Amino acid sequence: MTAGSTNFYLKEDIYFCTDQERLFFLDLGRDKYLTLSKEQSILFKQLVDSLSPTGPHEAPATKALSSAVVANFSTHLASRGILTSNPYNGKPADETCWLAATANLIEGDIIERPTVEAKAVCRFLAASTLASVRLRLQSLEQTVKSVKARRVKNRARQATPGMSDLRQIIMAFRTLRPIYPRKYLCLYDSLALMEFLSFYRIYPRWVFGITAEPFHAHCWVEDGGVVYNDLLDRIRRYRPIMVV
Repeated sequence: MTAGSTNFYLKEDIYFCTDQERLFFLDLGRDKYLTLSKEQSILFKQLVDSLSPTGPHEAPATKALSSAVVANFSTHLASRGILTSNPYNGKPADETCWLAATANLIEGDIIERPTVEAKAVCRFLAASTLASVRLRLQSLEQTVKSVKARRVKNRARQATPGMSDLRQIIMAFRTLRPIYPRKYLCLYDSLALMEFLSFYRIYPRWVFGITAEPFHAHCWVEDGGVVYNDLLDRIRRYRPIMVV
């Protein structure tokens, strides 16, 4: 985006999506959410589309934005930490796009308790402890980068278990979860599950989503259109804002 003689970019650690005609931004570096009004959201999309005609947005037809409007609005967004004039800390302003999951791996009312091997208990305790340490000592940005880097590094050696085997692994995690003294919160439980799955060389996606009215943020684990630790009826209320 060019405002006068200054080029602006979406900050590298900013992710955004649209819900109920408003834009919501996840500022990963500051671990906070920001939003624009409906009017500002329209203006932002017009600004992006006017400068990136092949981009993914579909702004309503309107007259060209004046240089003064572009400059003022870009400066305002920079002051809120959404845009940056530093090209080394910026990226194209692309909205998060993620195909909705179509299946649950585990239904919420399942009460079966599989036999859990001693090795799985050790892996569960290690994963749970590691997730707790990460959330206590690392920023969310550091944790997300670590999870992403591990997935990329191990892409070639990732295991491809069948749905039945994968289900048994996750059922073992669910069975053991009550023995770890930590409140059931989506951020911790999703991270702990991902750490547990990494011991089996399974590296799924960590999806963060928001809903506008009332505002609420949530995260879950999924891959290949299958949700690992949540229900379709619940996650369909959320618009994905970041996929790790």
